[in-house]
Amino acid sequence: MQENSRSPRRGREVLLEHETNALAKLQRMDTHPVQIHLVDGDYVVIRWTFDAVDQSGNIKRLHQLALQKWRGDRIITEQFFYDSATAWIAVDQLD
Repeated sequence: MQENSRSPRRGREVLLEHETNALAKLQRMDTHPVQIHLVDGDYVVIRWTFDAVDQSGNIKRLHQLALQKWRGDRIITEQFFYDSATAWIAVDQLD
């Protein structure tokens, strides 16, 4: 799993630890319905929108593309692409 051009995180335990630590800081993470997805053989691109609700109830939004490579029923690589300048912008700033 790789964020934009950062170094990839590898290994199930590393991925689970990262996700657990990230989610522990939040009340919840809301995933919007998928807006679009593209499939080409073992490659999938998904446009996601997430709302992170922190412990104070503040909501921040992320729009991203996920590029996945599948082998059978498992994702073997995944890289996320998003605009770092507007990533996790407060929802009240979007209105």
